[in-house]
Amino acid sequence: MELSRINVTWADYNEELEENLDKLITRLKRKSFKPIPAKRVYIPKNEKEKRPLGISALENKIDKLIMSRPVNHVVEADIRKFFDKVSHEELIKFIKIRIRDTSLLILIEKFLKAGYIDDGLLVRTEEGTPQGSILSPILANIFLHYVYWMNGLKKWLKKIRNKEKTKEWWKTLRAKLNGHFQYYGVSGNFRGIANYYKITIRLVHKWLNRRSQKRKMNWENFYRYLTHYPLPCPQIRHNFYTLSA
Repeated sequence: MELSRINVTWADYNEELEENLDKLITRLKRKSFKPIPAKRVYIPKNEKEKRPLGISALENKIDKLIMSRPVNHVVEADIRKFFDKVSHEELIKFIKIRIRDTSLLILIEKFLKAGYIDDGLLVRTEEGTPQGSILSPILANIFLHYVYWMNGLKKWLKKIRNKEKTKEWWKTLRAKLNGHFQYYGVSGNFRGIANYYKITIRLVHKWLNRRSQKRKMNWENFYRYLTHYPLPCPQIRHNFYTLSA
């Protein structure tokens, strides 16, 4: 690994800015760009604990700026060890719901696996995202968005399954799905709402079979039930690309 890429400053990079950017973009296009491990430092979290912080190399920051897009808001939450413990596999699975660009997905995985340098030693990362990276809050919001609605649906099904008759809470379930598709059913997001529908079907089948003193329902009977009492199917409700005359 070139020391110049690790220790280069903004001033140094700016001396031959156009050439350096051209070289960086060329490496990105050829998929030969390798993120430089972040330098790990520790800052005070409170009186007793310290929080790890990753200081990205300059080219890592530039590349992440190229990858990123403006956002209207970021939900801030202090989740214990989230940035160090989030599963790469689960995170990439959620990202793939919205992103199909293979090159971009490969680049994100490279950043996740780049590791960090702690006290002069290179530490490989199999989980987590480095704190201090400008991509971390974006990836965290993607991950937490899907975890939030999945956990919310799980809790609701668990709570309602024995309190009301199925035909009663089925109406509420239909309304929940309709509301989700009405809000998220926008151009380019069919894959996302279709995935939500699939997960909903699996969760409903699971919790129907956990009702007390009720006969188990296999998948064949469950699909037969859906034929008689269908749930709303995913569809795009708002087409932003329709041209008006």
